[in-house]
Amino acid sequence: MKMLSVFLGDRKGERLAFIAEKADYYQGLEKKIILLASDADTLGILKDADVLAPGYAEDFAVDFVQDVMVAIGDTNIAARELAKVLVSDEVIRSTNEPFWETSAKMCIEVLMKTAAKSEAFVRNSTQPPYLSIAERIKTIHFEMSEKVHTNNNKSKCWWERFFPDQTIETMIYNNAKRTACCMLSVIQSYLEPLWSMSSSERVSPINNNMRPLAIYAPAYDEVELEIVLSLLSIVFKKGSILLIPEADCFKEVIKRTNWDAVCSSRRPVADSDSVVFGFGRHALLYFIKMARETTGFEYLPKLAYERPDVLTFENGIAWELGDWHVVKVPSMLMTPRELTFGSSEADETIAALIAPTPKDIKGDGFDPDPFLHDKEELEWIILDD
Repeated sequence: MKMLSVFLGDRKGERLAFIAEKADYYQGLEKKIILLASDADTLGILKDADVLAPGYAEDFAVDFVQDVMVAIGDTNIAARELAKVLVSDEVIRSTNEPFWETSAKMCIEVLMKTAAKSEAFVRNSTQPPYLSIAERIKTIHFEMSEKVHTNNNKSKCWWERFFPDQTIETMIYNNAKRTACCMLSVIQSYLEPLWSMSSSERVSPINNNMRPLAIYAPAYDEVELEIVLSLLSIVFKKGSILLIPEADCFKEVIKRTNWDAVCSSRRPVADSDSVVFGFGRHALLYFIKMARETTGFEYLPKLAYERPDVLTFENGIAWELGDWHVVKVPSMLMTPRELTFGSSEADETIAALIAPTPKDIKGDGFDPDPFLHDKEELEWIILDD
């Protein structure tokens, strides 16, 4: 990751104001702005942004598989890149039995190609509604699993004619049932993050959408967040800027992301040629190190403020263009952008749970449990559960 500029300081208002100013600056240059928000305060920096927040009513629906394919322009190359993101070389090297991860990666690449071609066929041949490509992959995986569990490999599914090679037949259909089931389980474990963050229905590509985009980090776990950042860096590779307020919350994640970025935090997370220090003590050792390397001293005797821990409000120390100088640092009280947890649509199950008792119900009651006359049958049902 290339850090274009960094702000280090203990006051949150100064950190957020720095990011807000950079957002305005890069929007003026017509750059795609992507904000990695750690909380409602940081989300408030871009109030007009589309928000990626699975599980929240304001979630902006995307189909990451489709968007990566549109960005790359080649189905085969895009499928390979998607498989590499979901099953990275680092993950393969860290496993005790890399056979499973390597094989799963091969199968996922084939599933990407198959789903894209079969969904393209559906959209050219039938009327809507259509699935997203991510949902098509999920459907194909389910039907493959059903065939393996029922030993029904002789019947052909319509999408199988879009298999690009014999990988699925070799790894799953023609393999021992136990091995095939294990392989399907491993594949599912790597595909589930993609399914959870993607729309289930067809949506328009986001590739040419210049509206700011905000990623609400609390909606993702660490693995999902790393995947979504990797995929978006493919989709918006050129002309985009990643803004990371409170970057020390994401230190491990952003190390793996290839992006031009601007960040603010209490503590240093990455080196940059442009660093602004606000009042603070958490980054003092980093400041002393920089000062010693650039001036030979551990402080700046030529400036009105020699160290960050003596700065007053609205003043900062900047290292820019190979020179130290005092700068004005704005501060702001951010208005949080609160999201609504849950779907905007009514949940039929919850509605039924809290509904009043119908007046026309008759009878002595209803027992939903099946009658069990065989003790052995009961034991098998418990084992299945």
